[in-house]
Amino acid sequence: MIQHDINIPYHDMKLFGSPTLKSIAQELERVANSDPDRPEISSQEQSQEEVQVSLHFDSLANISTWFIRGNNVLVPKGQPPLLCIHPIATDASFFAPYWIKPPQGQDNIAVQIPGRDNRIGEFILSNVSEIVSEILEEMEPVIGTPVIIWGHSFGGIVAFETIRELRRLGVHPLPRLVVTATIAPRLLRSWKKRPIMQRLSAESVEVGYAISTSRSVDDAAFVRSILPNFRRDARWFSSYEYISEEPLNLPITAFATRHDDFVYPDQVKAWEEQTAVYS
Repeated sequence: MIQHDINIPYHDMKLFGSPTLKSIAQELERVANSDPDRPEISSQEQSQEEVQVSLHFDSLANISTWFIRGNNVLVPKGQPPLLCIHPIATDASFFAPYWIKPPQGQDNIAVQIPGRDNRIGEFILSNVSEIVSEILEEMEPVIGTPVIIWGHSFGGIVAFETIRELRRLGVHPLPRLVVTATIAPRLLRSWKKRPIMQRLSAESVEVGYAISTSRSVDDAAFVRSILPNFRRDARWFSSYEYISEEPLNLPITAFATRHDDFVYPDQVKAWEEQTAVYS
């Protein structure tokens, strides 16, 4: 058997249209063998290619550069959306189960931050303030103010700062905040100084060490693929500085697990400092 290794990015979101392995292989081979001097393909072949690519995205709808929702999702008119913000080292497809087949009547929309998946060639934002500013620039005219903003891991910090900026802008009512596996913002300063976080962000980190930090991940290929993404986004938490403000006058719901190797239940419980309505 002759194995042909190619290093070509393939957008995760294309997989949700259930393409065949053959069509994926053909697309990757087409990109790998692309040559400006190759003969032009016929209009019929071009049409077939366009159809194949569009089929990959049948389950998705790009609302705008920043926002993605499931296609053909029936939502009552005027229903405010639930906005999902992905963790570092991932992309909007992290929330795919929630926006491809959401609960009936629920409009789930995912944020797609630049520098990944279908935005892989775009400039990578350097800090949380830039991300929040870009989200808010498109949010009101494109999707309106969500009823809930849900952030997972460091996405919870982005969600928190998005809501605080909405408060500064005088928006009322504010969205409810839901965070999962997210350390409370006041504790982030000490968390990012942990040796494990600093070492995972280093260029020279070894896959074996990264695996040894987690009880639930033992796939070396997966860890090897995600480490560059982790280093790419590490600037978000390394540059983040929490500034104390008045607690939010809105519900915050925070979830933790006893088996999380990076964020512990007591660190999540500290979210209660940020609101009078905590659960």
